[in-house]
Amino acid sequence: MLLKDIRYVMDVMETQNLSRSAERLFVTQSALTQAVQRLEQYFGVQLFKRTKTGMTPTRSGMLFAEYARDILSQCDRLAECVKEAGAERKKTYLTVGASKSYGKHFVSFYIKPFGDLYPEINIEFIEDRSINLEKMLINNTLDVCLMPTPIESNLLSCTPLFYEEILVALPRAHPRNIPNYPQGKIKFPEIDLSELSDETFVIPKAGYKLHELCLGMCRMLGIKLHRIFEIESVDTIIGFVSNNKGLGFIPDTFVKHSWGHNLNSVNYYRIKNANNKRVFMMVYSGNRKLPYIAQKFIQTIAVTQKQATSSLSRACVYAEK
Repeated sequence: MLLKDIRYVMDVMETQNLSRSAERLFVTQSALTQAVQRLEQYFGVQLFKRTKTGMTPTRSGMLFAEYARDILSQCDRLAECVKEAGAERKKTYLTVGASKSYGKHFVSFYIKPFGDLYPEINIEFIEDRSINLEKMLINNTLDVCLMPTPIESNLLSCTPLFYEEILVALPRAHPRNIPNYPQGKIKFPEIDLSELSDETFVIPKAGYKLHELCLGMCRMLGIKLHRIFEIESVDTIIGFVSNNKGLGFIPDTFVKHSWGHNLNSVNYYRIKNANNKRVFMMVYSGNRKLPYIAQKFIQTIAVTQKQATSSLSRACVYAEK
């Protein structure tokens, strides 16, 4: 059974006329007749009832058409996928986005192992607010993006990478630091946030996901922060805290990987009874087939993250403990 025969017979099913199908397909009527005969012989049934006015599908012929239509559709899709894969393998660039503050630290952590595996691929990196990155993904100006939850658009697909917990950062000289703070270890003691509500807090500006997460956490704990100073960068927040200009909320990802500035001047605490975790995601468009090289990028990141998590698990104490 040949695909060509199926296509020929399906056209005759539509026109119910050999002459008209021959004109549409640019073949002879004899070629169409032979295709019909081959399939009838293959299935052992009559697909058409021949009349003076044309070709009328039999009951078996209509059943054949129902399944043949799906077969041809799948074959067409297969051909498209194979062609796309061939074209994508020739693609020599990848556009990657990341939420602000994470870019220079986090993306470089993933790009190096990918670059080692695919040195011929050039990566264009875009760092922006998550809401803008989501628009770029939807408009297909980005291949893939690294960002924390929540993801606003339901047009995007996500692959979870890891959980991160929001810590509160205090200057090393702050009087509310606990005695014998475990220096040099990624083991965060707990603190009651209500004890700090009268302090000045440095947090991301309104519109940033971390801003909403921090204020939502405070509301759930029944705490109102009395003095707030808003800035954009997590690195800058750490800098403010280290210079005794206030307290800050910092994702533990920055601390565990030593990504923040002046870590030795800041003490970090888990927040008691707080719902302050979020998921960091690999995000991409759900409306198109992911480019081949982007698929490889995601696979590489998944392996890199698994290795990093295994390494960190030997040194970190997470919120579940």
